[in-house]
Amino acid sequence: MYKRSNSWYSDFWYNGKRYTKTWSAISKTVATEKEQKFKTEVREGKHELRSKKILFENFAEKYLEAARVNKKPSTVKRNEVSIRMLEPDFKGKLIDKIHPLMVEQYKTTRKERGVKPATINRDVTTLKNMLNKAIEWGFLRFNPIVKERA
Repeated sequence: MYKRSNSWYSDFWYNGKRYTKTWSAISKTVATEKEQKFKTEVREGKHELRSKKILFENFAEKYLEAARVNKKPSTVKRNEVSIRMLEPDFKGKLIDKIHPLMVEQYKTTRKERGVKPATINRDVTTLKNMLNKAIEWGFLRFNPIVKERA
């Protein structure tokens, strides 16, 4: 906790997430008490960071823009193909609403169309990478299609 002007600031990390809070025009004792209460509420899950709402197709464009800067051209081309194949099933959906059953349905549909398993896996890997990037960029709190590892 630190003070600037007439305000006390609390700044801490919990489970890999940063939490900040400001208390104006109060004493250090009161600010410390409020900070302790705030930290307790964070540990109890009352101050969960919210996901930003974005549609699959809008996020895919942002993802590809970053890929063009950070990845090899051949990888970008593969990502573009995968996203084009994913769009019919995921277009119009918020990325935080994508769930494992939707991915399984996508895989089944693609397999029924005669697409080889390796190609389907590349598409799903692109989707997983997109959702991991969404976490990094603050659009998601967790990847909804990746199993938690204990």
